[in-house]
Amino acid sequence: MMTLTTLSLLFLAATPVEPDGKALFASKKCTLCHSVTSEGIKAPDGTKMQIVDLSAQPKRKADWVKAYLEKKETVEGKPHPARFKGTPEELDALSKWLATLKPGA
Repeated sequence: MMTLTTLSLLFLAATPVEPDGKALFASKKCTLCHSVTSEGIKAPDGTKMQIVDLSAQPKRKADWVKAYLEKKETVEGKPHPARFKGTPEELDALSKWLATLKPGA
């Protein structure tokens, strides 16, 4: 007979864990072009790229961020330079995290 603790553990094991958006930002190398100073994330020293601080950008909803990373939305008439490469779950998590950033923080 299964106990409540056993059932709880089975449920937790079966529940998928959503990827961490902030960790994805680093692992997907978003810092090559972006910083998030409000989160203490800086671009690598010595980069030749023009770095865009995402904490200084207007607040956007997660659905819009997701569409922008899929090149379906634009900023000033331009799509994101690179289409997101990752799983749909990773894209959702990253978009949700980016949507939580506070502008100008």
